[in-house]
Amino acid sequence: MVVYVDVIWDFQNAWIPVFHHEADRAAYIGRLRNNIETSLKRFRSDYVVGRFFAVGPSTGEMCNALRPEFGRTMELIAITNLNILCATCETEVVNFPGINEVLISRTTDRADVLAVIRMFRSSLQGRKNILLIAGDWDFVSTVTTLIEIGAYVMVAKPGTNSARNLYGRKTWIWDYMQMNGGSSPVQT
Repeated sequence: MVVYVDVIWDFQNAWIPVFHHEADRAAYIGRLRNNIETSLKRFRSDYVVGRFFAVGPSTGEMCNALRPEFGRTMELIAITNLNILCATCETEVVNFPGINEVLISRTTDRADVLAVIRMFRSSLQGRKNILLIAGDWDFVSTVTTLIEIGAYVMVAKPGTNSARNLYGRKTWIWDYMQMNGGSSPVQT
């Protein structure tokens, strides 16, 4: 029996290695889904990557690198092009004349919100096996809540300080999971 795993990837906070040649990066991205599945199979041989959602901006270098895979091996869940940054930054702040005359304080990352919504949608649709690929601690309460209501949430995280408290039922290091041959979870 096959068990499908929904993959939700916050690609802004868990990117792939830097390549000097565009063709090398394109080939790497083309193998990404298979490498993730290989890592999942090292834990459970019946795991298969089902739906693969890449969450992030619809423009920019990262999205452009992934574009050939959209509709083929992964689906883009795009944040809007409206940039709302922190009031202390005073850059790229959305100003709606007559509606808001002050800087909008950004309390959470918009890509994170879309990833959280996608995780809950997967769970509500009966897709209880979820792999979150993310590089920050914003997901800790979501992962905990989904596990409490019966989802089997796994995490792949980069080896960054901002993700040090993010763990799922199984946890991989993203840098190793995406490599050819995959990797085993570091936390079981």
